[in-house]
Amino acid sequence: MIYCIDSHTFIWAIKEQADEHDAHRLSEADKFLKWVKAGKHQIMLPTIVLAECLIKEPPENHTEILIRAHKTCMVVNFDERCALKYGELLRLEKWSLAKQVQKENDIRREKMKLDHMILCCALVNGANGIFTEDSELIKFAEPHIKVLSMPNIGHQEEFVFSEYKTKI
Repeated sequence: MIYCIDSHTFIWAIKEQADEHDAHRLSEADKFLKWVKAGKHQIMLPTIVLAECLIKEPPENHTEILIRAHKTCMVVNFDERCALKYGELLRLEKWSLAKQVQKENDIRREKMKLDHMILCCALVNGANGIFTEDSELIKFAEPHIKVLSMPNIGHQEEFVFSEYKTKI
């Protein structure tokens, strides 16, 4: 299976960073990566997410982050196939639905566009689901792809992750 990740999952699992409030996420991310490896799953990382995660990093850290990203993830670009899917998802009759979700949830237009670009990368490149903690991305993605959250798996020996069972 192929799972796309968003910025939170990338920061916790690949960059191995968390603020004080999310410190518990580091151990969850470690278990997530073990689950991925045990199940021979792939992690998809859109370059849009990678760019977002590099913003707060000094340039001298970029190479190390890129190495980690490529070592752990299948890095995918927003390419022409994604542009075609983007046009399909947001063509005029569907644009009004996206605008309605945007307006009802007070989502900035730029954020809505980026979320759809991430979604298109996932769809076009064959993701079976997308891991995100972003409530706005969830609203846009749910009609199109399975949306997952990194579970709080604690210190269990065995856990059920979606419909798949894996021992760690």
